[in-house]
Amino acid sequence: MHRIVIIPFLFLFALTQPSCNPDSAVTDQKDAELALLMRKMFDETLEVKKSIVQGDTTVEIPRFEDIHTAIPTDPDVHEEGFYAFADAYLWAVDALDVADTAHAEHFNAVVDQCMHCHTEYCPGPKVRIKKLYIPEGR
Repeated sequence: MHRIVIIPFLFLFALTQPSCNPDSAVTDQKDAELALLMRKMFDETLEVKKSIVQGDTTVEIPRFEDIHTAIPTDPDVHEEGFYAFADAYLWAVDALDVADTAHAEHFNAVVDQCMHCHTEYCPGPKVRIKKLYIPEGR
């Protein structure tokens, strides 16, 4: 009897939760600033990946400083741990920018920071973020 009550409740609960799906529509005004920023970060990082794979060693990833101030879907995200992940991401971007040449190793360190944060906050996009990695030897 409890299953009959719990299953519809869980379904309704899932429908009302903020989405962490990176493939959801971006055009909805309800998308929080942070979600829109993350999508932009993904798109720009993907372009950098393509450049590195094609042999360009002078690429730069935008710093996205507004990662600290963008309004998240879930207000509990902006807490001390999130800021530490954001700082680690920015440091990895800086390390890529100051490296003599941009290699997959430097680039993957940036992607690692995205994965670390999304392991803790909003894990849904991890499947998509994994696609950013450049395989070794490239």
